[in-house]
Amino acid sequence: MTATVSEVPTRSDLLAALTLPGRGFEPADLPQLHGAPEGWDVLTQRHRELIDELLFLSHVRRSVVRDGGDAGVLAAGRRITDAAEAHTREAWSQAVDAFLSMD
Repeated sequence: MTATVSEVPTRSDLLAALTLPGRGFEPADLPQLHGAPEGWDVLTQRHRELIDELLFLSHVRRSVVRDGGDAGVLAAGRRITDAAEAHTREAWSQAVDAFLSMD
């Protein structure tokens, strides 16, 4: 998808862009912006990296549930993946803020 610089998303739109669609669908990349600020390419690359992390965590969660185990193992697996997801989302927030602070 291609857009113009005047269509640079807001902070809240950018933060919301780090989402996974339902199973069977590919996550959307950030749009290409003609004449975009220098950091846009860096931000789009970071977005792709973090989406990949979320996809991996989603796979791990499904595997843990599918493979079963006792409640303690499931709870520990959930805590680990939840913490990793929170870290990933925080990294995205920092990347968005760094991009928006560039002038």
